[in-house]
Amino acid sequence: MTSTWPTTTWCSSPAAGGAAFDFGFSKPLAEAMTTANALGKVIGGVCHGPLGLINAKAADGTPLVTGRRVSAVTDKQVSELGITSTPHHPETELRRVGARFESETRFRDPLSNHWVVDGNLVTGQNQNAGPMVAREMMSLLLAAPGADA
Repeated sequence: MTSTWPTTTWCSSPAAGGAAFDFGFSKPLAEAMTTANALGKVIGGVCHGPLGLINAKAADGTPLVTGRRVSAVTDKQVSELGITSTPHHPETELRRVGARFESETRFRDPLSNHWVVDGNLVTGQNQNAGPMVAREMMSLLLAAPGADA
């Protein structure tokens, strides 16, 4: 890991494919998210991107998302889209490690939109929440000590 970190760390994926197969199994990604959190960096993700947080650790060694409010793709949305071949489903995996999972439900969940800010962690239910997650991350960055407005 390098000792130079950007002001923000972004963990995001716009589709099920790669993130559902890779993010939850990636030790380097978990280590990067653990380090970013320890450095107080703003971390964000939408859709399946928050799977990159399931193996990240808080300073005390517990899962980073335990007891924290997060959002990502719902099990209902995964079912509605007919996704059956992916090894990780965000809602299931985030709840498994103790996250306080939040979402909105509509007649069809792909039409739902929800995002959550919990400290330095900003997550969104699906790609619809991407602009809101980015806006919230920018707000946190601008409010940080030493930020240039």
